[in-house]
Amino acid sequence: MSDLRKILIIRFSSIGDIVLTSPIIRSLRTQFPDAAIHYVTKATYQPLLHANPHIDRVHTLSTTLFALIQELRKEQFSAVIDLHNNLRSHIITTALGRPYSRFPKMNREKYKLVRSHGSTPAIPHVVERYYAAGQKWDLQPDGKGLEHFVPAQEQVNSGILPAKYIAAGIGGTYPTKVFPTEQWLALIPRLTAPVVLLGGPQDLDMAMALQKAFPDQVLHNIGTWSVNQSASVLAQSAAVISNDTGMMHLAAAFRKPLAVTWGNTVPAFGMGPYYGQESPPPTQHFQVEGLDCRPCHKLGHKACPEHHFKCMRNQDVQDIARFVNHCLAKKSSV
Repeated sequence: MSDLRKILIIRFSSIGDIVLTSPIIRSLRTQFPDAAIHYVTKATYQPLLHANPHIDRVHTLSTTLFALIQELRKEQFSAVIDLHNNLRSHIITTALGRPYSRFPKMNREKYKLVRSHGSTPAIPHVVERYYAAGQKWDLQPDGKGLEHFVPAQEQVNSGILPAKYIAAGIGGTYPTKVFPTEQWLALIPRLTAPVVLLGGPQDLDMAMALQKAFPDQVLHNIGTWSVNQSASVLAQSAAVISNDTGMMHLAAAFRKPLAVTWGNTVPAFGMGPYYGQESPPPTQHFQVEGLDCRPCHKLGHKACPEHHFKCMRNQDVQDIARFVNHCLAKKSSV
């Protein structure tokens, strides 16, 4: 469409969801090379987009929604692609009065998956649903996976990192998505390489406990590394272990061998690692099969509703270690 001169993408949060929009951004740049591509997100997540060469400008929800709308109105967008599809994004699209499209959240289908404990059909991957929002503009998938760009000033010097290590994303927005401390205590001594822990400030207690238990094997700078510095650590790692969280998607963007521990959520929600039509790196999903309480929520809970947390506590750490160590051995032999 020759009149698609300025495009606005809306995705307010969070780390993983924003990384998952990267194929759409890239396809827009490829298919509409002369268009200006703008992106609106929360100020907290602006650093994730700062170095993306396909984006011309990032707008942030820093103060009020009214102020943001006033700023966006000045841009006179040709099209708005709403990849968040919530009340605030609806207000923005209505206020701008420009042609728009939205991605299907499929919350009803997610609810059915929860109610049936995984027996209903899997939901299409969220990246495919993001592309569905672009169909109005004839946007076509390019078959490639995710990508992430770390600003030069936030690259972590390899000199402070082990020569070869496993990056471990220990955090998660919801406790029922987090691999417990006692499981890490059982897993880490079975791993054949140092482990660099990644997470947010809320994960500091766990990180300190693990580092205290394994001072010669565990390293972390949680609370001091930015999200892009954490991404830089992921990019330099030999393999990654992660919960269903943003670190998983960043690892996929860097095409790292990846072990994913799934708790209350399941890959069938359409939120797993995305590689497009490209051959994926070694990737394995670790789940406790046969639990009639899982999935228990499309997002998560503060605590296990059944009070046993078997979906994480019953994970086989030997299987996880075997897979990760195999990936490390293959990497060493290349």
